[in-house]
Amino acid sequence: MDTAHAKNSTSPSNGDKEIVVTATSTTAIPAGSTPAADGVAGGYAVVLGEDGKPLSATQLKKRRAKQEKEARKLETQRRVAAEKAAERAARKPNTVDYSAGKYGALPLNQSQERTGRKRTRIEDLSESLVDQVVLVQARIHKQNPWGGMCFLTLR
Repeated sequence: MDTAHAKNSTSPSNGDKEIVVTATSTTAIPAGSTPAADGVAGGYAVVLGEDGKPLSATQLKKRRAKQEKEARKLETQRRVAAEKAAERAARKPNTVDYSAGKYGALPLNQSQERTGRKRTRIEDLSESLVDQVVLVQARIHKQNPWGGMCFLTLR
């Protein structure tokens, strides 16, 4: 064989080398290409492992199966990500947030001014005050956001 033409090409994805062996010369081809596509007649691709020795048919079959599995896994991940994005968009409520601007980083209420408004004690709340606006003074003990609402436990 003419070894002056022998070249090793390294595949960027897995570091293995492919060599085309013909009756007269040895020429390197890129990984994944075929001799007929590269114009090398009568040759066949030999994939070299990390040790520099040609891989057996079983090893090649296992490698192809592993690559196909990784490709399917990537496709599944892309599909699942697209489905999750669509689900999040569908779950997003199309309602108006009437309390926007009434929560978040607000100035601290230090009771520096007296408004003179009458406050109702929590223990005095009863059914007689239904449909009336009342002012209570309390601290939030616990908050439970649920759905589009937030339930508060006042103390």
